[in-house]
Amino acid sequence: MSHRPHLGHSLERTVLHHRRPDDLQRERQASTTFGQRAADVVSTFAGSWRFIGIYIALTILWCGFNLVSFVKHWDPYPYIFYTFGVSVLAILLSSLILLAGNRQAEVDREHAENAYRHVDEVNAKQDEQLTILSKQLELIERQIQSGMQQHGEILDRLSTVLSACQALAPADGKGMPAARGTPAGNE
Repeated sequence: MSHRPHLGHSLERTVLHHRRPDDLQRERQASTTFGQRAADVVSTFAGSWRFIGIYIALTILWCGFNLVSFVKHWDPYPYIFYTFGVSVLAILLSSLILLAGNRQAEVDREHAENAYRHVDEVNAKQDEQLTILSKQLELIERQIQSGMQQHGEILDRLSTVLSACQALAPADGKGMPAARGTPAGNE
């Protein structure tokens, strides 16, 4: 008896060879540069509540120390040095966040392409399986039709044999052939 794989066999083989998101993540991490990793870390930190809290605290400290009279005023009001520092920080952070955003867009595009290829492969395998099922269904229909035809022929033959038997056997008075072993007319 030969072993026939079930219909999902080729589909399972395709799914097993499909690139998983974890594998894509590992490949991407292995190929990232130092600058890309730094941009990811900075954008993650700069987008957190912790960064906002630290930034607000440093701003209050800067302004507070420059207003207090017992400390030398290294950046008196209107805080020109502070404004310059904040501007430089904003430029650097926005650049790093844009770099990280571009990398995330690449990651999303890779995931979308991978998902599209996966769906395309699965659809192709499903079409293949539907074709196989359709052919099997046609074969079963032909077998059923052939069986019905043979059944009809057998019924016709049996009907012919029954008619011949009825014609050969004497009737018992009720129109039925007499039972075997009992003479006709004796009840």
